[in-house]
Formats: sequence, structure tokens, C-alpha cells
Amino acid sequence: MRKIFNYLLLTLCGVVLFIGNAAATTVYDTFQDTTINWLNHDTGFTKDTIGDPKVHSMTVGIDDVTNFLVSVEIHVDNRLLFDNLFINVESNAATWEDWDYMITTAKYTNISTLYSVADNYEYTTVLSGGRNGHPMGIDTEDLTFKANMTNVVNYDYVNDLLTYDFTGLDIIMKENWVIGYTPFCANDVMLTPTPVPEPATMALLGIGLLGIAGISRRKRS
Repeated sequence: MRKIFNYLLLTLCGVVLFIGNAAATTVYDTFQDTTINWLNHDTGFTKDTIGDPKVHSMTVGIDDVTNFLVSVEIHVDNRLLFDNLFINVESNAATWEDWDYMITTAKYTNISTLYSVADNYEYTTVLSGGRNGHPMGIDTEDLTFKANMTNVVNYDYVNDLLTYDFTGLDIIMKENWVIGYTPFCANDVMLTPTPVPEPATMALLGIGLLGIAGISRRKRS
């Protein structure tokens, strides 16, 4: 019994040590642009993009302790000023498109505004061209400023990298989150797939399994 207690104590110490070391760590996941059409809005368009801009990938940074969204970085050639970023903090197969937030940039300015999205919203869509009918934003009547939240998201576009900084906004990303990006012309769109479990969760699980394995081996000997 004493040996078992010692193994449990060592396992607990390992977990506490790991949690202490994991404080203030940002986990970055990079997703490639594999989306041709916004899901459930297939307009029959078969090419990835028409002209500019061209989206290549998206990197999402999340604090692995608080689960706060830290940053979103999009590799996009010849970006057009203006575009939209969509955030769903938790989704499932049926409601992946239930956006919680939309970040929009005004044309010809560097202003990036954060909105919360109504439960039953309507998209605004492209009116002409190869993406006719494709979602490019959300009707302004279905957008509101998030209460008690700063509504300006800092962002920059340097060397084909569009970076949104969510520091201090405390947007909590839950399981199966989805982030989408599209310029207003919707000539190219980007959606993240469902992410894998965060490293902190997997590491804690591994430590626990190692402790159990040690106890079982001692019992057999």
C-alpha cells in the first residue's frame, strides 16, 4: 500500500509540475487552405480562387491554460482592404456555422471592428462574378458590439501575413471551434477543420497513464 501511495504522490507531483511549467503558453496550429466553397453554400465554383487575393494558410494561437484566443495569422497574397474573419468558439457537425463573432475591416482604412453575431443571422452575399451568391459577410442588422468588450482588434498586414491580435479580449475557445476568413469579393475562402486535443490535455493524460502503469507493474512483481 505504501508503494502505491508513493507512486500516486509522484504522479501528482508530476502533474503539478507540468501545470506550473505550462502557464502562459500559446499553442499554434496551422491549417492549409483546402476550402473551395463555404460549406452549405456551394455555388458550383470549382476553382480555389479567381485573381487576387490568394489565401494560402491560417495559423491560430490559443493559450493552453486559459483557452483565450491569442492571435490569428493568415497568409494571403495581394490582400484587399476589406475582409471578414468569422469565429465560432464551439461547434458541432450541425452548427459549425453558428458564428459568435465577426471581425470586419473598413475599406481603405486600418480599422478592425469586433462584432457579436445574432443567433438567427443572415449572410450578405456576392452579387456578381464567379462567386455570385457566395457569403462574404453578415447583415449589419444582425451584428452588435459585444458588451463590456473592446471593439477594436489590432491587426497588421506585412509581407503577405495578415495578423489579428486578440490579446486582452478574453475570447474563450472551446472544443471543436471553427474560424473562417473571406474577402468581400469572396474569391477565396479559408476554414479551419476541427482541431486535435490541445497538448496540455494530452500530456496530463499521459502522465496519469504512466502512473497507473507503474502501479500495475509493481503489483505483478
